[in-house]
Amino acid sequence: MVHGPALGLLVNVSKCEVFSHHNLDVFPSGMKASDKPNIVILGVAIGDLDFCSSFISTKRMEARALLSQLEQVGVLDSQVALVLLRLCGGFCKLVHLARSTPPSLSSQALSLFDNDIRRVFSECTGVDTSDTAWKHAQLSLSRGGLGLQSLSHHSSAAYISSICSSSFGSKSVHHLSQAVEVFNNLVFPVEAINVESVLLSPPIQKTLSSKFDDHLFNNLITISSLADKAHCCKVVAWPRYFRGLSVYRDIPVETCRRAHIGVQVEVGNNLTHDHNKTRPADIILSNWFLGKPAALDVSITSPLNPLTLLEVGVLAKSAAQVTEARKHQANDPKCSELGWVCVPMVAESYGAWGNEASSIISSIASRLATSTCKSKSVVLNDIYGRLNVHLVRVNATAILSRIIPLS
Repeated sequence: MVHGPALGLLVNVSKCEVFSHHNLDVFPSGMKASDKPNIVILGVAIGDLDFCSSFISTKRMEARALLSQLEQVGVLDSQVALVLLRLCGGFCKLVHLARSTPPSLSSQALSLFDNDIRRVFSECTGVDTSDTAWKHAQLSLSRGGLGLQSLSHHSSAAYISSICSSSFGSKSVHHLSQAVEVFNNLVFPVEAINVESVLLSPPIQKTLSSKFDDHLFNNLITISSLADKAHCCKVVAWPRYFRGLSVYRDIPVETCRRAHIGVQVEVGNNLTHDHNKTRPADIILSNWFLGKPAALDVSITSPLNPLTLLEVGVLAKSAAQVTEARKHQANDPKCSELGWVCVPMVAESYGAWGNEASSIISSIASRLATSTCKSKSVVLNDIYGRLNVHLVRVNATAILSRIIPLS
C-alpha cells in the first residue's frame, strides 16, 4: 500500500479483510478487521462454533429451495424425485462444507440438513420412516439402502480425507485428532485409524465411508430380530420373486392361447422343453414375424439399479429401454442362429413398460379382440390390469418379507 500506487497498483480496501491478535489500528480504517477468526474464504467458514454453524445454516436454507422443488416433483413422480434427491439435492449439496470444516464445528448444523432430507423423502414417497428404517435408507445402494447418506455421520470421513490430502494436514493436528476420534466411534475397533497413519497414507473418502456403512449395516442386522429379517430376504424373498416372474410370464401365455396364437413356454434350442440354460426365450410365439417365431424374454427391472441409472442418464432413455438394449445384445446372436426374432418383454418394477413389450401386447390384444368380438381397448385394459395387479402383489410380497418383526 506504500509503494503500490506509484506503480499503478491500488488496493480495493472494501474487498480486504484482516484477522490479527495484534494491534488492528495499523490497518486502513475502511478495511474489515477482526480479532476473532470468523471469516469466509472460498465458500468455507473459518471461525468458532457459532460462526460456522450460522454459515452452514445459511447454505442449508439455500439448499432448501431445491428441496422444495423436489417435493413438487414428488407429487407427479416419486421415483424421479427420489433419484434427484439422492444425486442432486442431498449429500452432494453440502459435502464441500463437510470436507473443509471440522466435524466438531459442522456436525450439529449438518444434522439439521439430514432432517430436511428425511422430511422431503417422506413428502415425495408418502412414507413416514421409523428411526431404524431411516438408517437403512441412509446406507449405500450396494448395502440395500437408498443411498441417502447422512452428512453429519459422514462428515468425519470427509474431513479426514480432505485435510490429510492437503499440505496443511500436519498443521491441523488438533481438529484432525478430534475428527479421528469421532470416526473411530462409528466403526468397528478393528477398523479404527490414528492420526499418524492417515497423515502418512491419506485415505480417500469413499474408503472411510465404506467402513462406516459396514458398521451401521452390521448393527442394523443384529438389532432385535433383524438377523431373521436378513435370512428372510435371502431364503424367502428371492424364491417368491422368481415365482412372481413365472406368473408374470404365464399371463401373456394364457392370453395368447385364448387368442388362438401358437405358444410354447421355456423351450430349448430345438423348440423342445429341455430347459437349456442358454435358451434366449421364456415364450415362443409361432409364425409371428414373416413366418419366424418370436422369442419373448420376460424381465422385470428396477429403475433404481445404479448401473441402469448410469445408462439412463447417458443415453436419455427409460430403464426399460436400457434393459431392452441389453437383452438384444445378449440374445440377438443366438436368436438369429435359431431363426427366431428376439423380443424383450421388459417391465419396470414401478409399472412402466418397454416399447417392444407394449407393441407385442398390443398385437396380442388385437388378435384376442378379433377372436372374442370385443373392443381392442377393453381387451388391452384387461391385459394390463391383470399384469399390473400382479406386479403390485410381487412388490408387496417383497416389502412384507423385509418387515422387521416386533418381537
